[in-house]
Amino acid sequence: MSGNIPKRERKTRGTRDASAVEDQWIGYSDTDALPGLHNPKRGWTGSANNTPAPRSLLGEITGAYADGYRFRRIRQVLSENNTVSPETVKGLQWDNLDPRAVELKSKLIHLLKSAGGTGSLYAAQSLESWNCRFEGTSSAPAIWEALWKRLVIEIGNKVLAQPAANLMAESAGGFVRSLLLGKENPADYEINLKSIVNKAANEAITYLKKTFGPDIENWGWTQAHTVKLVHPAAKTQAMKQLFNLGPFSCPGGGGTVNNRRPVETANGFENASGVSYRLFVDMSEPNIAWGATLAGQSGQPGSVNYDDRVMETLNNQYHPLLMDEKDINKEPAHKFFAPKDLQD
Repeated sequence: MSGNIPKRERKTRGTRDASAVEDQWIGYSDTDALPGLHNPKRGWTGSANNTPAPRSLLGEITGAYADGYRFRRIRQVLSENNTVSPETVKGLQWDNLDPRAVELKSKLIHLLKSAGGTGSLYAAQSLESWNCRFEGTSSAPAIWEALWKRLVIEIGNKVLAQPAANLMAESAGGFVRSLLLGKENPADYEINLKSIVNKAANEAITYLKKTFGPDIENWGWTQAHTVKLVHPAAKTQAMKQLFNLGPFSCPGGGGTVNNRRPVETANGFENASGVSYRLFVDMSEPNIAWGATLAGQSGQPGSVNYDDRVMETLNNQYHPLLMDEKDINKEPAHKFFAPKDLQD
């Protein structure tokens, strides 16, 4: 990390009182005092919005960080060999394995079976053969996504009082993990796990049947999860048809390195955020880099460059970014000149 983090007398999270003496700035933690890595022995560094260091080293730093599953997957892949190839890094950007599902699937299936509700048994059967990847024609990613969301919110609402529950119930995934792994005792929180998982599973299956129909073959992630590119100028129906792109099938999920944010709608899971640009640079090739831009370089619907990058990006393909002028001059389809250039 780098920068200056303000120090304050009172260490707390949330909104501060600007007029309170204990909340005034009393100096800074500068770059040298912040967590960081310099030429690590493992030969690589990585981040996926996770906590930058153990809590004991964070000092004045507070924030809302990701749960760390994506970084664990990055660490796993990059640590498998002594060297890291460009192909490995490119492939990792498109990795659709969900480490949370890998860790917790068997525990959740056991809970679903012991709960014994119709929805629970239906979900358990579908999840058993799942490879924990958010891709392809399996119905399991959709079932996991719908079930996990409801399970987390139900338990979050159970353990949090208002108004905290309204704000943070959906962020109780870490606590749910502790319950499933036996690190926390449900009885200590007056939680009936079987009852809650039955309710969550029934609601999840009901949503999926209503949205995609009763045939589970139609619940595959390829069909269930899509991305739509909405132009900010598209305000009327006619403009939406002209400017907006999609929907397109969209692999990945909230816990995968190929990061997405599936949101339930009446039409299925729509990707609300995620990767919009990727940059890949191989330092051994100084004259070229590689990029992936979702949509295209142009904001004009009539341009061939308005949507020419969509499928390229959704297939984990990269477009060359030329650095050498002689290479650039071989490739242009159009050249644009500013009035000043023409005068010169």
